[in-house]
Amino acid sequence: MDIKVVIETAAHPWEFGWDALVAIGTLVLAAFTWRLAARTRQLAKETAADQRAQWRPVLIPHHNPPEELDSGNPSPAVKFKRVAEDLSVYVRNAGRGPALHVRAQLQGELTVANPYDWSIGALAPGDVQELYFRPVPGAQSALQVLLDYRDLAGRSYSTSITIRALRQDDAYFFDVRSWEDHTVTSHADTAYPLPGLNDVSPKPRQHRWNRRRNGADGHRSAAGNKTREDKT
Repeated sequence: MDIKVVIETAAHPWEFGWDALVAIGTLVLAAFTWRLAARTRQLAKETAADQRAQWRPVLIPHHNPPEELDSGNPSPAVKFKRVAEDLSVYVRNAGRGPALHVRAQLQGELTVANPYDWSIGALAPGDVQELYFRPVPGAQSALQVLLDYRDLAGRSYSTSITIRALRQDDAYFFDVRSWEDHTVTSHADTAYPLPGLNDVSPKPRQHRWNRRRNGADGHRSAAGNKTREDKT
C-alpha cells in the first residue's frame, strides 16, 4: 500500500499582508476621491452664490431722492399725509444688477394698495423711484411696503419695508428685510405675450437629429398632401 505524505506549507505572512494593504489603500483612495468631489461641488456652489450676490439687485428705502440732492434739502424716505390718506416711499436699487419686473404693494391692518401711478417697472443700479400709495387710512399701527423683483437670470428676490405712520406727516421706516427665491406680494406674473401682441421671445433650439427628423416628417407630410390633391 502506497502511503502519500502531504506536506502543508504555511503561507508567507507578507502574502496576506500585501492584500490587506492594497484593500486599505483602495478604500482610502475612494474616500479621498469622494471627499474631493464633494468639496469641489461645494466650492462650485459657493462660487456661483458669490457671483450671484455680486450682481443681484437689492431694493431698499432711500432718504435722498436725486432731484433734492443738488438743492441741499434731503427728503425722508417715507412721506405720510393723514388727511389726504397719501403715503409715498422712495425706493432705490442698491445692488449691482438691474431689478426687473418690479411689483410693489402696500399692506397694513386696514390697507392693501398698489402704487398709484407705477406698478410694474425696472430699476437700474442706483436708480430711485418714488412710489405713491392711496388711499391709506389712518389709525394703523404699522404698514409694510412689499416688493418683488428679478435679476437678469430670472431669479426672484423680495424686500419688505416696515413703516410707522402714527401722526400727521410723521412716518419712518424701522425694518428692512430681503429674501432670495421668495415672493411677498399677491401680484401674479404678467402673461406674455398679451392678447394682440406677437411672441418675440427666442424659440428653443433643436438638435441636428431632431431637425432632420422634423424635416423628413415635413417632406413626407407635404408629399402626402400633394398626392391627395392629385387624386381629387
